[in-house]
Amino acid sequence: AGSGLAMAQTVTQTGQVVPATPLLLAQAQPAAALGTVVITARRVETRLEDVPQRVEVVDGKDIDKTIQGDLTDLLKKNASVDVIQYPSGLSGIGIRGFRPEFGGINRHTVLLVDGRPVAADNMAMITAGSLERVEVLKGPGSALYGSGAMGGVVNMISRQSRGKLGGQANLTVGQFGAQDVQFRAGGSINASFDFDYAGAWNKTDDFRMGNGDVRPLTGHEYESHSIRGGWDINKDWRLIAKWNEWKGNTGSAGDLLYGTNDQGEKQMSNSDRDLRLTGQLGDHALSAAVFSGTQSSEMTKISSRNAADRPQLPAVNSATDLSFSGWQVQDAWAWSPNNTLIFGVDTQSAKSVSRSYNLALAGAPRKAPGTADNQRLSQGYFAENSWVFNNGNSTIYVGVRRDNIAVESLDTPYRTGFTPSRTDYLATSPSAGFKHLLVAGWHIHATVGKAFVAPDALYVTGNYATPIGGGKIDYTYGNSGIQPERSLTKDLGLEWTTRDASVDVTVFDTKVSNKITTTKAKNGTGGTTTNYANGDGSSSILGLELQGRWAFAEHYKLTFGSTRYFHNWDIVSGNRVDANNIPHIALKLALDVDYGAWAGRLALRHRGMIKDFDYTVAGSPQVEQSAFTVADLSVRYRFNTAQSVALSVENLTDRFYTEKQGYNMPGRFARVSYRHEF
Repeated sequence: AGSGLAMAQTVTQTGQVVPATPLLLAQAQPAAALGTVVITARRVETRLEDVPQRVEVVDGKDIDKTIQGDLTDLLKKNASVDVIQYPSGLSGIGIRGFRPEFGGINRHTVLLVDGRPVAADNMAMITAGSLERVEVLKGPGSALYGSGAMGGVVNMISRQSRGKLGGQANLTVGQFGAQDVQFRAGGSINASFDFDYAGAWNKTDDFRMGNGDVRPLTGHEYESHSIRGGWDINKDWRLIAKWNEWKGNTGSAGDLLYGTNDQGEKQMSNSDRDLRLTGQLGDHALSAAVFSGTQSSEMTKISSRNAADRPQLPAVNSATDLSFSGWQVQDAWAWSPNNTLIFGVDTQSAKSVSRSYNLALAGAPRKAPGTADNQRLSQGYFAENSWVFNNGNSTIYVGVRRDNIAVESLDTPYRTGFTPSRTDYLATSPSAGFKHLLVAGWHIHATVGKAFVAPDALYVTGNYATPIGGGKIDYTYGNSGIQPERSLTKDLGLEWTTRDASVDVTVFDTKVSNKITTTKAKNGTGGTTTNYANGDGSSSILGLELQGRWAFAEHYKLTFGSTRYFHNWDIVSGNRVDANNIPHIALKLALDVDYGAWAGRLALRHRGMIKDFDYTVAGSPQVEQSAFTVADLSVRYRFNTAQSVALSVENLTDRFYTEKQGYNMPGRFARVSYRHEF
């Protein structure tokens, strides 16, 4: 016998048929009572106001009003994340004090599209043209998503157009030779089939920095395509397929300190696809998905500080190919009127293959890459139960996940003195959360959870020797005994919400153990010997998040957010060392105006002082990087329901600043665009 909910169903915005749990039945209330729908928190759609964990939602209006070139731009201007961003098509983020990362297959933030892993490690290759919204889950997510979800989870939700066919075309021109063409269309073909397409082509020349100088080799050109098809097999079952493609080339200007003596060009591509089946059997909402994808990047060196390289230039210097694949199966079972149990299994294979070339020799022959080819194989089993009680005013969830992970180094061409090997890990990640309505408009929420990050193959199996000339040899020794880094995070928050305003204040505390440390020492050949181990160190992060909105008049809305770190340090051999690339305070503020035919946004972002290693100085000391504040302005005027024009100005005050020391961002950057909707 079922729970009596089998006849009540909801088709979500991602096309999934889900059971009418108490949380989703609340969505049938009048529009004024609706919360924002999210997926990230529990792998099924739930009202935002019912989720104990902190979730920031970047919706379609935010996407439209934000001046952006890629996903990193969108998130740094709308969510409380930290970034490392090069102007050469390389970027990544960090959440809740974990250092931003832009490469590798083992990171501290998980990036998803429609609930499954993205086939990319570089967020500069991801654009928002096909997205309906982006959700940023704060805090550990390993209980549902496995390795890497220490700081949080970013879930991109694809557009699911149904009904009448519609779309828009955008043409943009601007400073620095900017040209941009975007087109999207979607809707129902007939009663059973629907689709979405989004495409873009973008080109800019070398940009001018905030100090007035033009920085050579900072231009880029890319194109992207995304197509999705949906088939309603019957009233209970639906099949969805999606394919994304991105390719482009960009200049790589190098550190500003070196002028034009360390420059290159990059050719990059990314392909990502999945097939998903969702359906309803009684009180069970079932889903299954398979996915795969590739990412490639090749660097061509144009200039070099090494005189021996110059006769060969321009020449290919390095290349990396990543491949991803996996599958997921899950069930959301509404086993009683007040309980929903989500359980399932997912797998993933991620492989990295690198190539390097010796530019100091004629013909630039291949040489051993700095990192051996490697892969990570993972399989995880998860379960989480949510219980709604106290007349719907209280929610508790408890979850756990068990992961089996293999980290394996592979045969690598030109790598001598190297023996491939494999290390296996087991990890268990529990989590729990609570949210309670204190009085009308006031909620208290709290979560606690463990998370982990599997070590890179380099740390575990990287035993190899690298001749560096003159009889010198660098030796690297992996450590098969290395364990995954692990974290425990607790947070506590208070939320106040009315029809026109909301404020949330959350304090979070994270302790990280098993920190992997690197030691280097001179060896008998005159080279360097590198070893890796779980040192005696750890990390401690204590901070406060503030998030809010205020529709203070009929046509005006203020959105604000801030993260303040009371401390964020690594403890190594008893010494406290501040974490790199994390500001002590970060602020964002946006004023939205929608008045008749006019709509616009003035956005401010302040990043406080950060610390980072200065690799241009011997010994790479940790140095301070100054704080900055940047502003963006976007204004749109609508002639009629179909046509509009817009002016956007990025870095309105022409600030001379960097998101990564030595790699300056563009100065004031104005664009104008025309849009036709149909």
